[in-house]
Amino acid sequence: METNNSAPRPVVRRSKAWVYYAVLSVGALIAMPALGWWHALLAALGCGIYSAYLFRGGRVVIWFW
Repeated sequence: METNNSAPRPVVRRSKAWVYYAVLSVGALIAMPALGWWHALLAALGCGIYSAYLFRGGRVVIWFW
């Protein structure tokens, strides 16, 4: 008996904000000497985790400029 593996996968809609937060995370790591390692590390971790959440289809999107 064969199984039907050709069923369409559900489409995950991603916000484009994940790219913004990924760039902020890398920027925080680059600015580490100016900000201090502790503050930059917290900013990079926070932005990176939120970016991963948005990439996986997170519903809550926060934009700030």
